[in-house]
Amino acid sequence: MITVRRYTFRAVVALDPLAREDAVRSLLDSATRACIVQPRGAGCFPAHISACGPLSAGSAINAVVHIILHAGEAEALFPIGQRFAVWADAIVDDRAIRGEGTIGDGIILGRGSVTSDNETLAPTVRRSLSPTSVSKRPEAARRQ
Repeated sequence: MITVRRYTFRAVVALDPLAREDAVRSLLDSATRACIVQPRGAGCFPAHISACGPLSAGSAINAVVHIILHAGEAEALFPIGQRFAVWADAIVDDRAIRGEGTIGDGIILGRGSVTSDNETLAPTVRRSLSPTSVSKRPEAARRQ
């Protein structure tokens, strides 16, 4: 068993209007709003975004980002002011998780709740994500 904690972060998130329309729609229409976040200069992490209002492509909105991290990762990777990319999905291989299909950006405004120190979760919490081929396309901007 690996000790990890569930963290919530207050953030501003903006979806890219040039992102592929179906990738953005899957985030907007999903009840769980699962995605991948990648702080600048670091790896990718499975996450969930809870928007504090209607989330739409091209507009910034206050949101809560939920991420499961090992001890020490929150302070090191997601300090206040940290910028991060939001990806639609990821490619998982034996060595790393890489974001696939950028759909927006965000910035950490503050840290919210953390689960109890003595809560342990199975290592499968950082689940494997199925790879997709979602990419930015300039024609998505022309359709809007």
